Amino acid sequence: TGTGTIDSGLFTGATAINVTSDAATNTSLTIQNAAAGQALNFVGSKSTLANQTFDPVTQSLKTNNTASDGLAITINNGGTATTKTATIGAINVGNYEVVTLTAGEFGTGLTTAGITTGALTLSATAASSITINASTNLTIGGLDAVTASLAAVNVGGSTGALNLGTIANTGAMTYTGSQGVDTLTTGIAAAATLQTFNLGTGDDVITVSAAGTGLYQLNGEAGNDLFKFTEAPTADTIGVDGGAGTADSV
Repeated sequence: TGTGTIDSGLFTGATAINVTSDAATNTSLTIQNAAAGQALNFVGSKSTLANQTFDPVTQSLKTNNTASDGLAITINNGGTATTKTATIGAINVGNYEVVTLTAGEFGTGLTTAGITTGALTLSATAASSITINASTNLTIGGLDAVTASLAAVNVGGSTGALNLGTIANTGAMTYTGSQGVDTLTTGIAAAATLQTFNLGTGDDVITVSAAGTGLYQLNGEAGNDLFKFTEAPTADTIGVDGGAGTADSV
């Protein structure tokens, strides 16, 4: 147990940090002074015999230069598909505005989550977008933008079932759903602020945290979707379009 810190600035020309699996998610790893374009990879042991775990990681960009500073995060088993699962601690990223997460190889063929992570948190003051491309079922312990600037969450390239927890964003935002089943909870939108959720092709489940004066547009698109509310809306304005589904429910 304990913590570890890597000063990435000491490694000239490093293009990625690879985090390998271990016995438990009980050691916190901090990667500081990462160079622009340096990726973060969670790479399994290629084993198909046992479930794998990875430590929680915090990675921070050395210099925040532009409004499009990006980080690519990859989760895989080193090129080997397996029916076994991966569990990862929280992933915290600092000074990045644009984050892309690509996940696969674990949990192949499972109907439950093949990959489970803690919260994915963007701590940049101008964090603008998260893109998730998952080919197996993925559960994330919430998407937390910290500020109100997360304008886009795009999971349209994902084919597995996604459970995203709560998208804790109060600002204007557009959500683009996956090709599988999406399960998510909205944040509490600020007054007169519109959040639009286009749920994609699966039988999705969305829970609206309606407890203020925010605006929500829920578009079910394809699939038979379930629209849930944590409490009766008060001054919120909520639009619901079930889309092409024939058995949507509230």
